[in-house]
Amino acid sequence: MRWRGNVTPEALYYLAGVTYNPDSVTIYASRAKLDSIHEVYTESLHYSDFHDTLTINAQLAKLPGVKIVPQQVRISFITDVLTEESINDVPIVGINLPPGKVLRAFPAKVTVKFVSGVKTLRSLSPSDFLVVADYNEIIKNPSQTCCPISLQKVPEGVSRVTLIPTQVDYLLEEQAAP
Repeated sequence: MRWRGNVTPEALYYLAGVTYNPDSVTIYASRAKLDSIHEVYTESLHYSDFHDTLTINAQLAKLPGVKIVPQQVRISFITDVLTEESINDVPIVGINLPPGKVLRAFPAKVTVKFVSGVKTLRSLSPSDFLVVADYNEIIKNPSQTCCPISLQKVPEGVSRVTLIPTQVDYLLEEQAAP
């Protein structure tokens, strides 16, 4: 089930989630029609400039030759305040290193700057992000003393993510065999 239309909270807010009650419906139709239906949509919804959770009763869009039970659902549009934040001390992890090689990055930890909701922000920690230095990228320019870093994992509810810095100095060390 999905809502259709334009639902936009006030500036500085965003939709943090949408819940449906009930969360599913039963549809009755011919086998051919049933095989072609992947989702059921609401009739077009148009709401704007709200900042608290908005709960509405929405009619489901009619489909020719199809009976939908129930024909109405209760939808809650959950809002949160947008905020720009940063998390310090996110470690850099070396990936795709051949056996016996160790990557030492300088600095070894970076700052991740992002936009999220206040509720999301409260639960975030450095371990929710994965910043990597890829050996395959490093060997493309072996004469350089710095390498690019990138984000491999970003938690849900986080957007517009940037790294500070975007590249780091590094050393590749041979690890002694045991």
